[in-house]
Amino acid sequence: KKQAGTEAIANNPYFEEGIPKLTYSICCFLDVLGFSAQIMNPGKSRTGNELLNDFYTANNDALGIPNEFSKEGVLYSKTFSDNIFLAKPFNSIEDGKFTRANNGEEEFATMMYAITNYQLEMALKGFFTRGGLTIGWLFLDDRSIFGSALIEAYELESKKALNPIVLCSAALKTQLDNQIQEYSGDESPPHTNCLYVQEDGSYFLNYLSAAAQGDIIEHEKILLHKTLIEQEIIKNKSNPSVLSKYTWLAGYHNYFCELNSHLPGYSEDLIIQNYPSKYGNLLRK
Repeated sequence: KKQAGTEAIANNPYFEEGIPKLTYSICCFLDVLGFSAQIMNPGKSRTGNELLNDFYTANNDALGIPNEFSKEGVLYSKTFSDNIFLAKPFNSIEDGKFTRANNGEEEFATMMYAITNYQLEMALKGFFTRGGLTIGWLFLDDRSIFGSALIEAYELESKKALNPIVLCSAALKTQLDNQIQEYSGDESPPHTNCLYVQEDGSYFLNYLSAAAQGDIIEHEKILLHKTLIEQEIIKNKSNPSVLSKYTWLAGYHNYFCELNSHLPGYSEDLIIQNYPSKYGNLLRK
């Protein structure tokens, strides 16, 4: 039986003639580092309501994308507590198979740029995130999220992304590699500047790339990023499990700075002292 043909359903690509359908999509599940502990135990610096207002404002500002199903919507988003879910359906991929003419490059770029900007803007407001990014079958409307892509993105975030990174799935990595191979010589798709490669060969999103637009480092943003990490390291000295996340971030921060030290806007005061880069042996895509 067909559902009522409301405007929301008519504009939602996850419906076909009023009937919900699984649609091949790129999607990301994000979680804010240490947020549950902050909710349960508000600190002296801010009350529960102040934490709510800080997060609500930061999340809405960082998303900056429509969260309603409209013709103008670029990405679809859902937020539950400190969990954020982003999705974008692929155009004209009915069977889940990419072709050379329709390789998903536009959707990959849209999602990856949105996530790196989101991560950076949230981090600069004191909310560091980790997540999982994948491709697969999904259904999404105002009330429901359903599909294997959701499950895989959640499992990537909760079980495999040990540090504050957005980890790419194996299937997404394979298609990214296919996109790269379609370019000649040293050229590659522009969105691959959002990627770093881990020692095991997996990809994660380099969110600080959002602060190096137009080959110029945004000094004030990187400096604030440094300051916030240093504050968290001091605050969590007695909590080794949390501290390790921020020492990892310090190494990542320094690695980014080292790789971009030739750009205008860079200066030595951006380096976090006593935390050498942990990624000097990795390749950057």
